[in-house]
Amino acid sequence: MSILEMYDKALDMHRTYYQYEKIEGAYRKQMERIPETAFREAIANAFVHRYWDVQSFIRISMFDDRIEIAFRAGLSEKEYLDGQVSILRNPIVGNLFFRLRYIERFGTGIKRINKTYKTSKRKPVYRVYENSIYRELPAIENDVPSLKMNDGL
Repeated sequence: MSILEMYDKALDMHRTYYQYEKIEGAYRKQMERIPETAFREAIANAFVHRYWDVQSFIRISMFDDRIEIAFRAGLSEKEYLDGQVSILRNPIVGNLFFRLRYIERFGTGIKRINKTYKTSKRKPVYRVYENSIYRELPAIENDVPSLKMNDGL
């Protein structure tokens, strides 16, 4: 499967389990348990920064109250969180995602994710290890329908 198909499938899963409609009066309103903007940025960021020269995967685990994304990468915590990556790990993937408008600019993904949670009580969690990166996107509302699953995917 191509990385573009993987990206699209991840977004489809997000839309299936983390978006719903709420009727307010005579109107339907699109609601999000976890902001699609944050999820899209997190997934695109994982594709652009993960190791492609070793056998590894981007792990996406979906739960009622959060989505966890983990992948192998060789960035320091400061480089990753501050967007100060001087050399793009995967320039071909990065350029492709930029030209397809999946990412806006290099080094702004974390800032965009944090911006979507600016007014939320729960904030994203980032953990940067020597060889991998973990991030957690929390649900932004408590009074929402439960997922139709009871474990990570």
